[in-house]
Amino acid sequence: MTAAEIGVDLDAIRAVRVATADRRLLAVDGPVDLLLEDGRIVDIAPTGALPLRGHVWDGDGAWIVPGLWDHHVHTVQWALAAQREDLSGTTGAVEAAARMARAAVLGDGRRVGTGFRDVRWPDRPDLALLDEHTGEIPTYLINADVHSVWLNSAAFRREGFPVAPDGVLREEDAFEISRRLNAADPAIADEAVLEASRRAASRGVVGLVDFDMGWNAEAWARRLAHGFDIHRVEYAVYPHDLDRAISAGLRTGQGMASDPYGLVHAGPLKIISDGSLGTRTAACSHGYADDPHNHGVLTVPPAELQELLLRATGAGLEIALHAIGDLAVTAALDAYATTGAQGTIEHAQLVGHGDLARFGRLGVAASVQPQHALDDRDA
Repeated sequence: MTAAEIGVDLDAIRAVRVATADRRLLAVDGPVDLLLEDGRIVDIAPTGALPLRGHVWDGDGAWIVPGLWDHHVHTVQWALAAQREDLSGTTGAVEAAARMARAAVLGDGRRVGTGFRDVRWPDRPDLALLDEHTGEIPTYLINADVHSVWLNSAAFRREGFPVAPDGVLREEDAFEISRRLNAADPAIADEAVLEASRRAASRGVVGLVDFDMGWNAEAWARRLAHGFDIHRVEYAVYPHDLDRAISAGLRTGQGMASDPYGLVHAGPLKIISDGSLGTRTAACSHGYADDPHNHGVLTVPPAELQELLLRATGAGLEIALHAIGDLAVTAALDAYATTGAQGTIEHAQLVGHGDLARFGRLGVAASVQPQHALDDRDA
């Protein structure tokens, strides 16, 4: 049920059954009424025990459950996945290349696949291999971790990038390719986001944090103008748009004047401070097992990281700081400690024992995605 159908300015919900682990704390076992204030539950009572005033929605005995928030979503990429070749089950580079040869050509003339994990493959991505299978149609394979993309020669020519010997672009170059693919047609992307949001809401999702790499303030204003009313959104800003965000006066928690339901708000500044385990670029104190001289990379030097946190904090923006390897996590916590910024460390997959307690002392939340424990167990 959407915000437009029941409204987000409810004063009470009548006759619902509460499904939660804390249900044992309720005084009654039957339906209850919920009194709301500014969108929050302020009182619970047996149905009919308290007078209900204002805007009341009748639950008619339905179950009410806590809503789910997904705190790390690349919204357009997630939404467009249904239109792209699913490579998540591929077991090698040859299979992935052959799958892309059969993939549908999108309306913009590209073939796009997503979700491969070459860390588990016995062979490696190779430019000549992909060219052999895909020919002159620009073809793009996006790693499940988004930190690398495998392109054929036609794609390199289309994007104007120097050809990589193995066909693989990593980190910022890979992010730029993803930004281009996701921005190909805003109308198509918005329709895909709408459909994906409906599916998410049907599974109990009431909100998400959008880490798309574009200018999300404009994208969500456009979606609101076209009637988006499905769930709450906090949208991120990236360093390449920080000046623009500050000039626009964006602050974490700020809503949009065009939002009739108060669903969409500005979120954090998202900073990516190292790579990923699957792409072998997460900054680690120990070398990777199959490449012991490779310790990954800190993509944002400590001094620059501190400057970003200071600028964002001064402008009223909280921080979402991607750090996967233990070296990156230490550098991230150091930056929080030095600047007094507030926010999260996204992923926090490898954390030194000495850093664990620092999260609590600094008030920094570890925004962890459990799926990565499976995705990266072989990295």
